[in-house]
Amino acid sequence: MAPRVRALGVRVGGGRAGLALCASSAPETCRWIGAEERDYLRGHGLGVASAAAPAKGKRGARRAAFPWRLFRFRSAWATIYAHAAFNFGRYFVYNSLLGFYVKILGTTPVVAGQQVLLGQVADTIGKFAFAPFVDRAIRVNPRSKTRVRKVVSGMAFLVFALAMLGLAVATSTAAATALLVACKVASSVHVCGFKSNYLDQTKRHAGAFSGASNTLATLAATLSPLVGGALLDGTRRGWVRMFVLVALVNVSAAVLWVTLASGDSLDDRLGDAPPPGRAPPPDRDRAAAAVRSPLLPRKTALS
Repeated sequence: MAPRVRALGVRVGGGRAGLALCASSAPETCRWIGAEERDYLRGHGLGVASAAAPAKGKRGARRAAFPWRLFRFRSAWATIYAHAAFNFGRYFVYNSLLGFYVKILGTTPVVAGQQVLLGQVADTIGKFAFAPFVDRAIRVNPRSKTRVRKVVSGMAFLVFALAMLGLAVATSTAAATALLVACKVASSVHVCGFKSNYLDQTKRHAGAFSGASNTLATLAATLSPLVGGALLDGTRRGWVRMFVLVALVNVSAAVLWVTLASGDSLDDRLGDAPPPGRAPPPDRDRAAAAVRSPLLPRKTALS
């Protein structure tokens, strides 16, 4: 056990050392970002520090206040709850589904791992497959942003819920894996839904908003295996109860998301002025057509 612990410590320490050497706290100090990419960020009012801002470490420099006013808006809570529901289902799949294959479907651990790997491959492909189409739909009609976000994540939550209900009655490895792939693809689609909604709602405070939301969502990720441990008693009935619970959580997220979510910016309603030199363009959706991402083809700029 001791050699394994030491090896784990070396890997963790190496990873942190790599982050310390290569990571940056802002685009301005990142060696991996080129001038064209910085121009793109500047054109969207993002990431480029103001020359008029106080230098780091000098007296008078002040950290921006946390945007507590965000929590007054229902659309912000819709995003937070969506993230929490996503984590609850996602980490149940990560932590427990191998046991379903082995204990209920009777596969070996190796076969179970192979099936779960297929789900991860589908998740990765889905993240890249859907984004260009969603991006194009919003770019063609910027006013459709709220509707598009609602449809994308709302449908994804419902598909995930249906896949969970399917797993509750699945009796074969093939059927379970097909349903697993469906739920993983549904999870991947959220990158075009609520996960992009942080920047939709506030570009000025997107980092603080997503950080606070992810912290709350982590509580759901922690709760998921604890609830699973209480419900999963080694019988098929225990698995059915857990699958149904995860499905209900996702259905509730779909309802709340479709009802309360919004793709409109809250920056003007928060009441705090942007820092000097960081004022966003008057119409970002139109500015996106003029300032195109250097990372994407000319015809697929981010909106």
